[in-house]
Amino acid sequence: MTPPRLIAGVLISFVLVQISFVTMASRSFEGPDQPGYYKMGLEHDRLMRPRRLGWHVQHNLPQRLQAGQSFHLEARAVDANQRPVQGNLTVRVGRPATRSQDRQLNLPADWQPAPGWWDVVFELDGQRLDKVRVAAR
Repeated sequence: MTPPRLIAGVLISFVLVQISFVTMASRSFEGPDQPGYYKMGLEHDRLMRPRRLGWHVQHNLPQRLQAGQSFHLEARAVDANQRPVQGNLTVRVGRPATRSQDRQLNLPADWQPAPGWWDVVFELDGQRLDKVRVAAR
């Protein structure tokens, strides 16, 4: 094979590999992680109100969980003076990279995580208070 044909073959191979990567990436795209992200940005002040008031979540969630075993999750929302905040506290659990295993739990709840990383988002009346990333091994 002559050098010009060899160079052309390498370049064509490179282009074909890049096209296959783009095709694979576009088939697995699930859309934006947060639906309504623009509206959420416009409502930033309302979303930051709990932080200004010192509201936070006290929970029994460790940084590592035993995968496949049931974990009894308990949490409560408190203000800056550690007094309970009234409202419906729920938790959303899901994978950081996909929404296919996301689900919402009412507290207290028993949760059996599969192996891997999990994002645990605590919400009070639909408003996010805290987010914790845990590993299940």
